[in-house]
Amino acid sequence: MTRSRKSFVLVIAFVLFAALAFSVSGCATSQQIDDLQSQVDAANQKAAQALSEAQTADTQAQDAMDAANDAEAAADRSEAAADRSEAAASRAESAAEKCEAIFNKMGQK
Repeated sequence: MTRSRKSFVLVIAFVLFAALAFSVSGCATSQQIDDLQSQVDAANQKAAQALSEAQTADTQAQDAMDAANDAEAAADRSEAAADRSEAAASRAESAAEKCEAIFNKMGQK
């Protein structure tokens, strides 16, 4: 054999050996596939649970926001009622002062 022919045979042998090694090591066993499927199923279940919890949290947050808005509206109504009460008290005090002044004038006569 000539030197180039030997080199060619060695290259072909190396390529065949590499292909054989790759084909033997590259395939997954059915157990590995089942394990991977179990991991994927568990990840999907965790994702579904996380989505459910997120939706629950979103609902609770919306309920809390509604309650906060209701409380703010009630506080505004209370403030308005306090303002009206203050105005009524001021008018009542003014009327009482007028009545007292009239009473004092009548008592002097």
